[in-house]
Parts: sequence; structure tokens; C-alpha cells
Amino acid sequence: MQSAQSQWRVIGLGILFFVITSATAAAQPSPSAKAYTNRGNSLHAQGQLSGAIADYDTAIAFDPDYAPAYYNRGNVRKEAGDFDGAIADYSRAIELDPRLVEAYNNRGNTHKALRNYDAAMSDYSRAITLNPRFALAYNNRGAVWLVKGATDRAMADFDAALKLKPKYAAAYANRAMAWWVKGDEARAERDFAEFARLQQIPRQSLDATRKQIKQQLPIKE
Repeated sequence: MQSAQSQWRVIGLGILFFVITSATAAAQPSPSAKAYTNRGNSLHAQGQLSGAIADYDTAIAFDPDYAPAYYNRGNVRKEAGDFDGAIADYSRAIELDPRLVEAYNNRGNTHKALRNYDAAMSDYSRAITLNPRFALAYNNRGAVWLVKGATDRAMADFDAALKLKPKYAAAYANRAMAWWVKGDEARAERDFAEFARLQQIPRQSLDATRKQIKQQLPIKE
């Protein structure tokens, strides 16, 4: 089944939200499935998670092969802490649309939350293979490399993310962590300052934010 043409927008620092625009698949999805998926997206944006899931369930009942409904339900399940349910939904979305890079990325995020780092790495790498310009996947894979102690590989991924997306605040924060691990205080502070500028963090909150980031550091090389 070919995938629907779609538009993606970023929520926060890497959560991807599916908005239906048009479809080119040979078998057109059910209009009802599209309508319920879009309404589920609206409810999700309003924080109404149970209502969103109910709409995605209805969309799937109308069209069990509609990948966006599974993908978006996976996003809500992850947000609600149902990681196993999220992984199942992302996996079904990928089965229906194997080029759905956002599903690989978000399944990777879910595996990372469960500390299944090898599975997360595999998903991020697949997303990058499918779309070498997908900055979020580079940043997320770099974060896993950092946890695994491969600081140079992490740095390479953060560099790649920032080359593709120069105002990517999360990548600056992560690269700052990598510099701190390597003991380069000056470069870490430069990246932290750029992160703070992009996030518009108030001056009085800088020390607390820096401390919060440093508390996430792995063991120094």
C-alpha cells in the first residue's frame, strides 16, 4: 500500500504530529478514517488523550489498513505512558507504510524510554537511511550514542543534526553534554548558551537549567 502524501509538524522537541492533506494510494483510505484521525489529532493537541484514542480506534475500525491512525495512536499511547501499546502501533504503521520515517523515529524514542538502546539505535538508523536529511533522527541517535559511551559518534550525529537544522535547540543541548563529557568546558558553554538563546531561557534560570542538563551526563571518558 502506498503512503498518503502528508505534512508533518514538530511539537516540542521532537514529537511528530500527522496532518492529513491528500492521498495518492491506489486504494484510497476511507473518508471516515481520515476524518476521525484528523479529529483525534485535534483532541491530542488539546491534551484530550482518551478522546483522541477513541477517535483513532474508530478510524481503524473504518479502515484497518490506515497507517496514520496507528501512527498517531502510537504517539498518544507513548505520551500516556503505554510504551508497549505505542510500539505495537508504530510497528503496525511501519508494516503498512515501510517508508514512514517518523514512525521509526518515534518507535526509537519509545525504545529509548524503555532503555532498549540497541532497538532505538536500529530505528533511528533506519529513519536516517530512508531520509538522510531527517535531523531529529540524527539528534536522537546521538543521544543514544552518548548514553552508550560513544561520545565521538554522538558528536558526529549532533553535528549532522545542526548542519541540517541550524536552530535545533535540543541538538545544541545534547552537544553541550558531549563536550562536558569530553572535558571541554568552553565549547560546552558555547553550545549551552546557544541552546538557552534559542529556548529564550531567562537569565535567572540559566544555572538551574545547566545543572539539570549536567545531571543527565553519563560517566566521563
